[in-house]
Amino acid sequence: MKTRNILLLASIVALAIGHSLEAQNTTSGMRQTDIKLSGSDKKPEEVVANADTIFVGEIAEIGMGDTKATDRCAYYGVKVKVLQVLKGKPDSQVVVTLYTTFGGGIQEYAPKVGISYIFFAHKNTEVGWDAYTVIKLLPATDDHVTKVKGLITTGSAQSRP
Repeated sequence: MKTRNILLLASIVALAIGHSLEAQNTTSGMRQTDIKLSGSDKKPEEVVANADTIFVGEIAEIGMGDTKATDRCAYYGVKVKVLQVLKGKPDSQVVVTLYTTFGGGIQEYAPKVGISYIFFAHKNTEVGWDAYTVIKLLPATDDHVTKVKGLITTGSAQSRP
């Protein structure tokens, strides 16, 4: 039984590494803004109000991939250095869980270490879980940051009595 569990774990790790390497090879010739990331099926306008926190952060460590689901990969323990807080109060370094979809006509890619993204996230309240679960990622371009800041401001103004 122990050998079977080890073989199963090794298979899962190999699948996650294969998916990550495939994503890196596929995306190497693409501009960062053309790559579909976590939550690509959601518009920023849809997630701003629902996100507990929104911040610009740099991926420090990608964490562990898990491909138990047939159409997505979960990345647990993703370490992120927070560079700029747009909404909420995350710590200067956070650990997040994020999901990438690779089925049903959607091909999202894992974020890359050393690259900055805008994180839209829910705070996790369960003990033992990563601090946040990512709802959506965007490349942290000046245009995207300006747009998201505008959406946050507009949303705050609309929610006032």
